[in-house]
Amino acid sequence: MAKARRTLTGRLLAAAVGLLLAAALSEGLWRLAEPPPTTAPTIRGADGTEVPLSLVATYLGRNDEDRAPTSPSSRLAPNLELRFCYSALERPWLDADGCVSVRTNSLGFRDLEFDATKPAGQRRVLCVGDSFTFGNGVPLEDTWVQRLEGLLEQRWDDVEVINGGFAAGDHRTGGYAPWIASDGLALDPDLVVIGVCLNDLGDVPMALTPPPPEERWLGGISHVLNALQDRRHRREFEATALPDAGVLLDLVPEPWNAARAALTTLRDLCAERDVELLVVVFPMFFRLEEDRYPFHGLHRAVTEFCGTAGIDCIDLYPTFAGQPDRPLWIHPTDQHANPIGQALIAEALLPRVVGALER
Repeated sequence: MAKARRTLTGRLLAAAVGLLLAAALSEGLWRLAEPPPTTAPTIRGADGTEVPLSLVATYLGRNDEDRAPTSPSSRLAPNLELRFCYSALERPWLDADGCVSVRTNSLGFRDLEFDATKPAGQRRVLCVGDSFTFGNGVPLEDTWVQRLEGLLEQRWDDVEVINGGFAAGDHRTGGYAPWIASDGLALDPDLVVIGVCLNDLGDVPMALTPPPPEERWLGGISHVLNALQDRRHRREFEATALPDAGVLLDLVPEPWNAARAALTTLRDLCAERDVELLVVVFPMFFRLEEDRYPFHGLHRAVTEFCGTAGIDCIDLYPTFAGQPDRPLWIHPTDQHANPIGQALIAEALLPRVVGALER
């Protein structure tokens, strides 16, 4: 009996040691194989400066006294060269350093060179907006503005679609009107396109991520257990319904009030010049399923206002409804549209832009 007990004890000890060795081996292999943590994207200037990409509007901006001597021009610095850089993951549109190059032309636009004076017979579109229009994280040729120009060139010989992302010196709809009045309309566009990002209307996140677990299993000592816990935590968060962000318009109405006032002003400015106006509402690429998308109220507010105000408007949520969100992102740390999303935006806008240019 005692011998049997010793045999059982030995087997249990051997099994325990085996489990510990297997766990240690698994932990070691996991640590060797796990990707490095992603860090926030940055802007790298030609002078060696590096700042968070979240400060892009401030970094690109400049004071009025620094503007190009010619007018009309953008409020961005002319002939600027920099890179937007991302960590850890490869993307086909990023270079070997995980970066994408950004340049402004001699008039301060993220665009190819063009003449401020519109040539006779040219159809010209001015697209004004924030980072969604500027094209954060994608090469110039992949921005929806450039793709739209390419599509229009299949129909007409001479078309210029100007990328006015950040050109107004403000990154919210409520601040676009002064620059459009002073410089934008002086470019003699046939059509002005206003890109409305939902965070123009308030402090609206592009995506929501769950906070880290309050307590780590085994105090967080195991990377394997941390990964399993994070996966479970994300699943629980994904199953949680989120309130509609439209409530922000009542809680903090100032940005929405400013946006409505600016759009009304732009409607009148364009009408005085016989220029077409089109408002484009970009979705956030987060939980795009119809019953889970938490931004319907913001889309509805903009489209209903434009309808009442007599402003032509297109809501791009239906273009992306039901699609998985992450395949549309630049990077896990940047939920702007990647080249796939940029192409879909351009294709969705094409019929409305053609219609406006033919009127």
